[in-house]
Amino acid sequence: MALLELDGIGAGYGGSDVLQDVSLSVEDGSVVTLLGRNGVGKTTTLRTVVGLVEPTAGTVRFDGDDVTGGPPHVAHDHGVGFVTEDRGVFPDLTVEENLRVPDVDDGRSLDELYDFFPKLRELRTSRGKHLSGGEQQMLAIARALRSDPRLLLLDEPSEGLAPQIVENVGAVIEEIAAGGTTLLIVEQNVRFALAVAEYTYIMDGGQIVFEGSDEDVDANAEEVRRYLGVRETA
Repeated sequence: MALLELDGIGAGYGGSDVLQDVSLSVEDGSVVTLLGRNGVGKTTTLRTVVGLVEPTAGTVRFDGDDVTGGPPHVAHDHGVGFVTEDRGVFPDLTVEENLRVPDVDDGRSLDELYDFFPKLRELRTSRGKHLSGGEQQMLAIARALRSDPRLLLLDEPSEGLAPQIVENVGAVIEEIAAGGTTLLIVEQNVRFALAVAEYTYIMDGGQIVFEGSDEDVDANAEEVRRYLGVRETA
């Protein structure tokens, strides 16, 4: 069953459409990646899902409910968490203060999050501005998990991170998925994305130009490389 469905979405900024007839679905319990070069509309897609961009056409459904064009709290109330590319860490707040920012009545406790991210327990009194990029990414993901979302949207989680830290982030994503959380991951890092996802969409020019399983990606490697501008996909 599809937890998230986009059907014929058009959206953009200042009267200019970035997305054109975008349709995709994310099955409950799956890990899906949306790949594409910079500027093709991937982030706009996520922003449309959470209500930060109002679509000009099409529908957004979450667990069968039409949430098209709703304000951001509608997506949140339906169990959608969003980690933005800039991570949104408050620089002058400590790790623990950052984790307490989400106003949740029924979600994961700080102890649960620290068990999930032991490094954050060690850093709980450190201010956000003193964390490394990888530590900030872990904090951003942990904060999004505070509300125990059914669907977690990650925008470029590997951006700017050293290869070893990217591996660590991948391991965290796999652990989150194993716990039953559904994930939609926007990425330019093809190797990383294909390692953690089970289904792939590729976007170019604001449109979905390819979709398929890992096997489909392998079988159409030349086409995938052409859209992504990379030498290899695995």
